[in-house]
Parts: sequence; C-alpha cells; structure tokens
Amino acid sequence: MHLSDLQLCLLTHAPDRSFKQYRPFLQQAIAGGVTSVQFRLKNASPKQQFRFAQPLRDFLADHRIPLVINDNLALCIALEAEGLHLGQQDTHPLTARDALSDSTWIGWSIETLNQLTLANELSCLNYVAASAIFPSSTKLNCTTYWGLAGLQHVVQLSRHPVVAIGGINSHNAADVLQKGACGIAVIGALHQADNPFEEAMILRAHSHLSPHATSRGLTAGSRSMN
Repeated sequence: MHLSDLQLCLLTHAPDRSFKQYRPFLQQAIAGGVTSVQFRLKNASPKQQFRFAQPLRDFLADHRIPLVINDNLALCIALEAEGLHLGQQDTHPLTARDALSDSTWIGWSIETLNQLTLANELSCLNYVAASAIFPSSTKLNCTTYWGLAGLQHVVQLSRHPVVAIGGINSHNAADVLQKGACGIAVIGALHQADNPFEEAMILRAHSHLSPHATSRGLTAGSRSMN
C-alpha cells in the first residue's frame, strides 16, 4: 500500500446483500475514484464474512484497489489483505503486527487524546483514524466528535498520518482535508448517494487539498512516517 491509497477509503455497508448484489455499486464507486476499500460487515458470522470478502478480494485485486479488513485479524491473514484496521476494543496492534507480514498496513481508530498518546508510542502503526469527525447515521455511539478544530489538533499531535472518518461528505470533505488529514473514509456519503460515481468523483477531487496528496511510494516498511 501507499499513503495515497488512503485518500478516499470506502467502508462497505451491505448487511442484507450478497457480494454479487453489491458489486454494481462498488463498480461505480471505484470508477468515481475510491482508492481503497475497508471490508466491514458487523454482526455477521465468520462464514458469512468470508463468503462476502473472498469475491470482494478478487474483484479489488482485478482493479488494483487495496483491501483493508476491519477488526478481523484471522480474515486478514486468510485473504492476504493489504491492510487491517483495528478499533480500541479489538486485537492490539502489536499482536497484529507479530502475526502479519511487514507489507501489511495497520490502522488504529483514535477516539480520545489519551488513545492518541498510546498510538504515538507504537511504531507498528501505519496510520490512525480520527473517529468521529461529525455525527452520522452509520457510525453511532461514538465517544468523541472531533470537529474540524479537534481534527487539526490530532493531526498536529500525531506521529502517524491521520485518516478522518464520520459524517464526511462532498459538502465538508474539503474542510476536513485542509485540516491536514491524509485521507477520508466514508460510508453513507457513497452508499446513500443517488449517483455513487459522481459523488466519488467529487470527494476524490478534494484530495489535492491534503498536504499528503503527492505522497507516493510510502510502504509499510516505512513505519515512522513523521
């Protein structure tokens, strides 16, 4: 993976759909400019997750789009995914790093400044996700809503690149990226869009506002990305 792969990350949201049903939406989102996909299927059994994620992995590989697995180390290993994203209640990043190849990226959600302090002590991380920036209908029960000022503070304090998530859409993405985020992660902005292709194009068009927009060739081996 490269840092630029985080510019526009789509989190999957298909609680009642097979991958075959989900694929047309995904094709539009990727054509519009999605740079990575995070597989997230809450409350599904391991069998259900694998049944969806395996064809997703193959589809993304054909399109040269990195796959990041949310909260499931075993699935990440089984699919040889390019990345693993962890929450505060999931596997510890150090445990995950020991189990993964050096080329696999690890991200960690940050909901408080104390958690950011802990993240800064870890060289095994490739990025952190400031969660959540704004309230949304798809990311509930958040500990913190950082807002723009809070996001800027996180970026200033973090030793790792920061991805912004939560309530981000085409109306506020530019403001978010101008605060220093290396990219944005979205759910509702694309899944609820009348035209996912056009919405993704608009979101991706804002990526040049990030100070990391021209960063290329930064791999997981370069873990101190200060």
